[in-house]
Amino acid sequence: MRTQRARQKGGAISIIVVQLCLVFALFIIAAYFIGDWSVKREQQQNQADAISVAAMQIARTQGIDAVCQHAAMQTLMAANGRPETELDDCGSFVEIEQPDGTTRLQFVANTRSSLNESMAASRLGTPALQLANDVVLSNEGTAGMAQQTFDQAEQNLPQFVLVLDFSGSMQLDFGGQRRYQVLQQVVTNMLNRDYPIEYGLVNYSSDVLAAIAVGPDNVAQIINRVNSQGPDGMTNYQAAMDRATQLLRATNSERMNMLFISDGEPTAGGDPVDAADRARNAGVQIITLNIGGGAAQADLLKDMGGRIEPPEDYAHPRFYFSAANPQALQDAFDAIVADALCTIGPIDVELEDNDNPRDKVFAVLKNARDEEVAMDYAPNLTTPEMRETLSYNFNRADRMIRLTEAACEEILDNGARVVVRHGDLNLVQ
Repeated sequence: MRTQRARQKGGAISIIVVQLCLVFALFIIAAYFIGDWSVKREQQQNQADAISVAAMQIARTQGIDAVCQHAAMQTLMAANGRPETELDDCGSFVEIEQPDGTTRLQFVANTRSSLNESMAASRLGTPALQLANDVVLSNEGTAGMAQQTFDQAEQNLPQFVLVLDFSGSMQLDFGGQRRYQVLQQVVTNMLNRDYPIEYGLVNYSSDVLAAIAVGPDNVAQIINRVNSQGPDGMTNYQAAMDRATQLLRATNSERMNMLFISDGEPTAGGDPVDAADRARNAGVQIITLNIGGGAAQADLLKDMGGRIEPPEDYAHPRFYFSAANPQALQDAFDAIVADALCTIGPIDVELEDNDNPRDKVFAVLKNARDEEVAMDYAPNLTTPEMRETLSYNFNRADRMIRLTEAACEEILDNGARVVVRHGDLNLVQ
């Protein structure tokens, strides 16, 4: 009886041992497969991230529309059986609005093939972006970078207050017309072009005659007020400049501009240079335009113009203009508007001393068909060989992007706008 019980007990222990061994074996097998799955999953994620970073690098340097045309993305689409399809087939871009009003550009990769060969063949084929030969991507990876788009009224548009002289001398002859009539025509032409600029107005003679606050929807009001004004009285620079400064300060803009126009020396009011200093100290950039005036008036307007006090900005070609006839006046207005529209920013990016702007700040044109056109980075935009190219540069001192003449003409003549992308690429998944 004891022997039978002992045998039964021994058999039970053996079964338990076998069961434990089976459980342990299953645990080992499960751990192996889980570990292997985890490794492959990590590999897949790393590769999806690599694709996302590669796509972002193409997008920020060559434009979003270039991504699916790139060798790396073409191979991916071909592996998916979609060699010539839309952007969403090789991934998708999403603009995420940030609290400060700018946007963040994010790329989401949804991939199902290896990109090793295409990556190796592409310009982005650095060791950090090489992929394994035997891993199939089946998950999503995302990468993003900061971007600012300057196609909306609230995003760093230049603010301009037009300060227009309607003193008695503005009725003098100016190329067969009255000075004030030519000024009315040129101002009306500029405002009717519907450039992305927000305007305000100060008409003056002996004192301020009219003032219209800076805003996005006041063009018709400004045109009506300018064209209903006739010349009379003396010339009060100081009162007009102080009122324009007040209008600009109310905008809280980083791009405050005053276009101050006159045809004669001041004959009323206080010291205009003191008024100009008050404006500059408030962050206003002053551009002066001399309509057929004499040397004394020219010297005064040169003293008043600029971002800082003379002599640094005295007679600077960006801040002082003169016009002896109607065509010269139109040309001056065109040059002033071009400088405003083709100087973009300030860009919210801080560069270290050893940072190269060409590696941190990127600009592309977006044409009237909403296609992105790449621009090259050029340290000097004014050399003859660069002026006819689509190029830009970035000034770290004022954090502004400037364009070549050819790139600027795309904005002025063809309705293009600029998209700026800056900062390092970073994974956001």
